[in-house]
Amino acid sequence: MQENAIAVIDEYMLPSGDCTYNREPKFSGDINSFLKWEQLGKGDHTPILKELIGLYKRQLRRRPEYSSIIETIKETASEI
Repeated sequence: MQENAIAVIDEYMLPSGDCTYNREPKFSGDINSFLKWEQLGKGDHTPILKELIGLYKRQLRRRPEYSSIIETIKETASEI
């Protein structure tokens, strides 16, 4: 699961590609400000990031260990 999270970040932070930060409609050219932006990843403000996360979620669901990953997350969340 951590591999998927790292892969999302790696792909999103590449300067070129289909699912990258510089293709976001709200990206103005200043990566520092963009990464500090309070709306980053929230709602429909970053559709490219939302699409990329969705792609990786679909890949994760296809893995045989998906059910055990979900149970572990639920158990961890209930302990918090």
